[in-house]
Amino acid sequence: MQDSIVTRAWSFVTGGSAERDAPPTGRPRLTRDEVVAHISDGGSRDLTGVDLHSVDLTGVDLRGANLSRSSLQGANLAGVDLSGAVLAETNLCGATLSGANLTGADLHDANCLKTGAGDTPVMLARANLSEANLLGCNLSHADLTEANLTGTLLREANLGSATLTGAVLDGAILDGTSLRHSHLEGASLRGADLGTADLARSICRGADFSNAMLRRANLEQCDLTGAVFNGADLTEANLGGADLRRSEFRNATLFGADFDDANIEGALLQEAHRDGAYNLNG
Repeated sequence: MQDSIVTRAWSFVTGGSAERDAPPTGRPRLTRDEVVAHISDGGSRDLTGVDLHSVDLTGVDLRGANLSRSSLQGANLAGVDLSGAVLAETNLCGATLSGANLTGADLHDANCLKTGAGDTPVMLARANLSEANLLGCNLSHADLTEANLTGTLLREANLGSATLTGAVLDGAILDGTSLRHSHLEGASLRGADLGTADLARSICRGADFSNAMLRRANLEQCDLTGAVFNGADLTEANLGGADLRRSEFRNATLFGADFDDANIEGALLQEAHRDGAYNLNG
């Protein structure tokens, strides 16, 4: 069986043999050239557990690569093809993935957390993450401006304070996800599952939630000016204190939804299913 990239890299560094020398418990540090060499020589695309901190990987073909439990903190992967790659439990703090192709990639439990005031959030602007697995992924403060998240699995992920302006999340699975204080201006969430999701105090001006599932979602004090909820299911959703001016609710289900202290000036509610809604007087 072919040696793993970790074992072969450590053997190369120490001059030992892969059979008798084991790498240390810490991640082995690799350079861009070492990554390219291991991939281009027909070897394994297994990069599990390696240290690529701040490495410039632009232009490297990482399709289908296994980067599980690796450190890509501060790495530059702008425009890199990572389609089908595995980045489970990978450290992506401060990494740049703007314009990267992550179609079908597995990022479950990856850490993209901005840990301090001076830290740089992960950059995923205009990245293609369609159909990717981001289950439980920490994307707090991430920049996902105009990213493609169509059909992406984001269940129980942390997108708190993330920037999703103009992003496409049509059909995405976001049930139980935290989106508190996030920016979703002009985002498309048509047909998305946001059941029990927490969007409190988020800015969602002009966002499209048509046919989305928002059962028991928390939209408290959200800015939803001009947002579209046509055909959406908002059963028992919390819209207390939300700004709903000029929003649309054609054929939306509002049973048990709470509009306490919400601003519904100019909102189109006449064609909504309003039976059982609370504090809705418009």
